[in-house]
Amino acid sequence: MALSITTIAAHALDKHGREIADAIINNNLLSAWLKASNRVKKVTGGYRFLEPVMHSENGGFDWIAKDTEIPLSTNEFITDAVYNIRILAGPLKVYHLEKSMAAGDSQIFDIVETTIENAKSTMSNKMGAAIFGDNGTSATTLHGVQHIINVTSGTTVGGISPSDFARWDNQRNTTGTAGFNTAQAGIIMMRDMMAACAKNENDFPDLIVTTSAVWGLYHAATTNIARLVDSKVGSLGYKTLDFMGTPVGWDSNCPTGYMYMINARYLFLRILEGGDFVTSDWERVQGQLADYCTMHFYGQLTTNNREKLGVISSITG
Repeated sequence: MALSITTIAAHALDKHGREIADAIINNNLLSAWLKASNRVKKVTGGYRFLEPVMHSENGGFDWIAKDTEIPLSTNEFITDAVYNIRILAGPLKVYHLEKSMAAGDSQIFDIVETTIENAKSTMSNKMGAAIFGDNGTSATTLHGVQHIINVTSGTTVGGISPSDFARWDNQRNTTGTAGFNTAQAGIIMMRDMMAACAKNENDFPDLIVTTSAVWGLYHAATTNIARLVDSKVGSLGYKTLDFMGTPVGWDSNCPTGYMYMINARYLFLRILEGGDFVTSDWERVQGQLADYCTMHFYGQLTTNNREKLGVISSITG
């Protein structure tokens, strides 16, 4: 007895579920970088994601004389940034007419492959757009880097306002440049932002993401010395240039004229256990000649140290 389309689809989704989840995340540069940096983290249980934030120094430390009593009273220097879990979901649907029309094994596998590939592509595009979005006020959409690494000072992220903790704000340059390759304006701007994110420490951004247009400006600025670097995501087909040892790549979802300085030590894609692009069982669609299952993601983009992240806007040629 030949297997049905839905049986084959269910087997394929079950057997290749991990590959499907990886393909969705790896389809966008920033999420692929976070995964390669071990910053895609599964979380077991919980209503929200909590990120411990060190917002100030321990006031009990100081230079003292040899006989000075060390004070044991300390100030509060840790709090939690709170992130609500978001859901991305949709259906995989097969019509009964398609089952009847798929007479041979190859036709059945073609329908299954097309249905799964369509779901992967759709989820990838939705994830990519959300990761670069400014969705801080949305009750349903994933927070994006435009929200977390904000061009507006004083933006509340994770329930914490920079007015309460000054260190809870990202680096920004909203002046940009109208002449990237004039007197090395673009290079100087990038150098200054790298230094601002490092904060006098050896803790520089490990990825720079921008648009294809700005990436092209940087490539033109370094024509004589530009070289593609074999970064963590090079095997996935991403082409990155080198800047101070940090790969520079582009993402089609990055907003026009923007450049983001990412330090993967402090940016995470949290995924709730059971929401890693998994699928439900196949069922009959009520009132239709069709069967369906659903694919879903439970997660959020989070950070625990905004001052190590930076953004430059208003970049033109």
